[in-house]
Amino acid sequence: MKNPSDHDNPEQELRKQVLGMGAKSVRKSYYPALRKKMEELERYLALLDQASNAICLLTVPSLMTVNCNKSARQMFAIDTFPERSLFDMVSEHAAESIRAWLDSCVEWGNSHYRLETPLNDGAEPEKTIEITLTTVEFKESRALVCVAQDISIRRRAEEALRASEKSLSEAQRIAHLGHWKRNLVENSVWWSDEVYRIFGLEPQTFIPSYDEFIQCVHPDDREMVQQTISDALDQATSFNMDYRIMLPDGTERTVNEQAEVSSDEQGRSISVHGTVHDITERKKVDQMKDEMLSAVSHEMSTPLTAMLGFAEFMLENDLERDQQREYLEIIYKESERLNGLIDNLLSWQRIRAGVGCGAFHPINLCALLAEVAQLFERFSKSHTIKINCPGCLPLVEADERALQQALENLLSNAIRYSPDGGTVTLGARRDEGHVTVWVEDEGVGIPHAAIEQIFDRFFRIDTKNGQKVGGSGLGLPLVKEIVKLHHGKVWVESEEGQGSTFYFSLPCD
Repeated sequence: MKNPSDHDNPEQELRKQVLGMGAKSVRKSYYPALRKKMEELERYLALLDQASNAICLLTVPSLMTVNCNKSARQMFAIDTFPERSLFDMVSEHAAESIRAWLDSCVEWGNSHYRLETPLNDGAEPEKTIEITLTTVEFKESRALVCVAQDISIRRRAEEALRASEKSLSEAQRIAHLGHWKRNLVENSVWWSDEVYRIFGLEPQTFIPSYDEFIQCVHPDDREMVQQTISDALDQATSFNMDYRIMLPDGTERTVNEQAEVSSDEQGRSISVHGTVHDITERKKVDQMKDEMLSAVSHEMSTPLTAMLGFAEFMLENDLERDQQREYLEIIYKESERLNGLIDNLLSWQRIRAGVGCGAFHPINLCALLAEVAQLFERFSKSHTIKINCPGCLPLVEADERALQQALENLLSNAIRYSPDGGTVTLGARRDEGHVTVWVEDEGVGIPHAAIEQIFDRFFRIDTKNGQKVGGSGLGLPLVKEIVKLHHGKVWVESEEGQGSTFYFSLPCD
């Protein structure tokens, strides 16, 4: 009688059947099936060897390779280093992560873990691989299936793309030039980071759209902007326009926008892409150039007119010697005035071009103050010029010509704004770590509201009758720049109707 347990074990039953058969019967019954299985296995192994990813079966917990495909043998150099485990081929941090994951696996079957790690194979440049580990469980053992791929090229491409995007963003930030896209089909708008900065908005809180954009445009420019865009979309053409925008804090900026319209096969506009450039500073410079040209033209015409007028009068008339001398002094004075104006313009241009001052060497300030005072005493009969300078004043390192021009500008300014004459004092004193120089007058003074603007380019003070005092508007700004190049500072103290005192400091030992 058969043991009932034999029927409960198919493997044991099959074994008995095979043992009870002859060798010929075994070959006839099982070899074809076995050969078919072997062929299927060979095809499967060949397929694995053709895979570009490294695939291998690892023991647990040592992670030694049991079986692997061709790519795995190449990636992990298994034929050269057969005794190395996966732990030896990855970074220390990755190895610790894998151990922690293995310890945390509760259900062994079909758990997955993915990580990226440098490949520890000593090759240059270093490779980065992506590993996916999957737990598998056999009848009497556990193992891991490891699938790895070299992602070095992809990582380098991603890093290059990020670097390129960062460089583009930096270039746009420096140039104040942003770019944008508008999809007319989806009715969506995209802005680069610089466009947000130009408009004073935050990407986290502002969602760009055409309607929101129009609200940012200055009310006086909205109709022009809308009409320009509408015409470009109707004709599928490009456009180029300047307009003003209003920032959330009320600041006004001027931008230039250029864009191209894309159309479909039927000629219908489907998208627009363009750039927006903050040209606020350029507009200010253009305005300053216009103001400078106007001021310089006016200031140059005044001495030239006087010089030509007196010279012509002297040529056409026989004059007494005293009268000739008087007229020649006027011509000389106006020539000096014109020369000073040209000097200021040239100096200003040099500073703007980044040339700055010349060579520095020790300067005797008291001697320089006396020289400048003597120069101006000839031209102003109604002013008394005094010097207040102690003999113990230390020498200062400076460009003598630039410093003389700064003093001449301050003294000229003091005389110009003291139309009724009076005393003008040039002084200097030693303070802690620096020397302070000042020019004091008894003139009209400066209104409190104008003090903050007094060193701005082309700014001039109105007199009580509303007229501006002559001058190019570059004298005081030039003083400020010269003192700045000497690592000093400049300031003014004044009360309207009580005169002004201009100070500047220079470092000294």
